[in-house]
Amino acid sequence: LSWFFFAQKTNSLNQKGRGQLMKQKGNGTVSLMTSGLALGTMVSIVITLIGAAVSAAMISLETIPEGSTGYCALAVLLISAITGAIAGAGKVKEKRLYVCGMIGVIYFLILLATTALFFGGQYEGIGVTALVIFGGNLGACLLGMRGNKRPKLRNSKIRHR
Repeated sequence: LSWFFFAQKTNSLNQKGRGQLMKQKGNGTVSLMTSGLALGTMVSIVITLIGAAVSAAMISLETIPEGSTGYCALAVLLISAITGAIAGAGKVKEKRLYVCGMIGVIYFLILLATTALFFGGQYEGIGVTALVIFGGNLGACLLGMRGNKRPKLRNSKIRHR
């Protein structure tokens, strides 16, 4: 009911006719942001699962030694964080830094919940995991902040004597 009175006040203040406020469409920033968050998080999770499966297969086939398990895990986390941030930031048009940060937080919380659920809450090395995820997201965001802005090429005129 209060929305009805607010709409009538703004319409009378605008002097452009009744119902103008109801006909305006939003720019879709909120829907793009949520879809960007969902896409980036899903890309990160899928790449993490694929990378974990590939590195487990390589370790079981003794292609790489067992001592490099930690390095493989960090590489998979870094790659998945970067690609998830790039995918999510590519979906939105504005507030890319916010979206990349939120993708990192959501991805980290999902990994934290997975650790608690499957591994009994043994949080060994979770600080390094957080640094890798947030560093990858920040790096991808800063690289993508330029967007489609390219530096302008200036024609330099050569002076003839």
